[in-house]
Amino acid sequence: MHGAFARPARTELMEVAAQQYGGGPAATYRTLVRCDLPDTPQGDGTDGSATGVTEEENRRAPAPAEVFAHLKQTFSLDSATVVMWGNMAYRLHEYVRSKGLENPLARAQVLDLQAAAAMHFDLKTGHCKTPRNAVQSLNLTPEGDYWSSGSVPAVRGMHAILGKLLASDWTPASTPAAIISGSEMGEAAEEMRIERWEQLRERQNNLGIERRPLPQVVPAFIVLDCEHVSLRRERFSRLIEVALVVAERHGDGSYALSERSFSSLVQVENVEDAWSKSWEMTGINPADVRKAPPLPEVMTSMVAAAPWGNGVLVTWGPDDAQVITQNCVKTGIPSPITEVPLIDVQRAFSRFYGLESRQVGLQNAAAYLGIDTTNVDLHRALSDTVVTWQIMHRMLADGWTPGWRSWNRSGYSSL
Repeated sequence: MHGAFARPARTELMEVAAQQYGGGPAATYRTLVRCDLPDTPQGDGTDGSATGVTEEENRRAPAPAEVFAHLKQTFSLDSATVVMWGNMAYRLHEYVRSKGLENPLARAQVLDLQAAAAMHFDLKTGHCKTPRNAVQSLNLTPEGDYWSSGSVPAVRGMHAILGKLLASDWTPASTPAAIISGSEMGEAAEEMRIERWEQLRERQNNLGIERRPLPQVVPAFIVLDCEHVSLRRERFSRLIEVALVVAERHGDGSYALSERSFSSLVQVENVEDAWSKSWEMTGINPADVRKAPPLPEVMTSMVAAAPWGNGVLVTWGPDDAQVITQNCVKTGIPSPITEVPLIDVQRAFSRFYGLESRQVGLQNAAAYLGIDTTNVDLHRALSDTVVTWQIMHRMLADGWTPGWRSWNRSGYSSL
């Protein structure tokens, strides 16, 4: 079972999908859930939550209590093992508690498929952030229309992942940390889940990269973004574009973008193996990638473009640092960013403004702050760096101070 929550705060359930294991795509149950927000929310697709729900569809959708009653009756939830992804069970628990409703999973046993797959197949945390990531990492082909957005494709991907687990020597007893009773869901269970992932990250950190604290005074922020594609035959993402801009500190302590910037495509062979959805999102032409400079040349130029010796790296989420470091390791060259302190502005944004989600999309975050991105070419690296800086600059103006909590611990280690 999977659900999609409204953004940017993601406190309202907007869609639910479920499928009995062993049933085909036609057996998938999907429904919208009426939201209480004044404007109908739409996900941005980063976690499969882009449903494109209209206001009229939201008004006609069944109420949450009606949806939960139907799920309990149709799938016998009181006696079932419900397979969910990551913190979805906890988020559902918090949602029903805020609505004063009974948790439909209160008598069920819940399997965190994300944790089970990561532990059993030894997947790096960046390779199983979403069901789609895990499907690519395990080279699976789910049934039905999988590459569209929403909860239904997520359920189909989970179905394929569970099938691979069951076809191996995995049993629920082999990953007990992935099993939780529905009656035990709550803050304690969520803290245990986070602790489990921290331990998994530590175990998988085999690059020997030292974590460095932020300096007291930051002379420059190096705002970096990259675009990448997933190849069918490989279990990591290939870097296809990287860009950065530099915000320098003035005498009065304020920061402003300087003229220093860098942007380049990165050569990738066998780009015909990339999933077509990757190209659709970025709008980058595969033919241009074939003719682009190779990674070592791009990294050399990138190093020359920014003050890495006394700067702090800024990204929107941990993925960009992971992808660059991983591509450098696979290519056999040193990564230029592993000795630079890192600020994950995406995570800091959610913490500073008190939002529930730690993964607010860049466009939604800009909209939350009233930053106009109408004419901005989002999902291109250079444009994304500028928008990331605009968000960070607004946060600084609102009183945010970068500190160690801004630094994403998994930025380099979750490879």
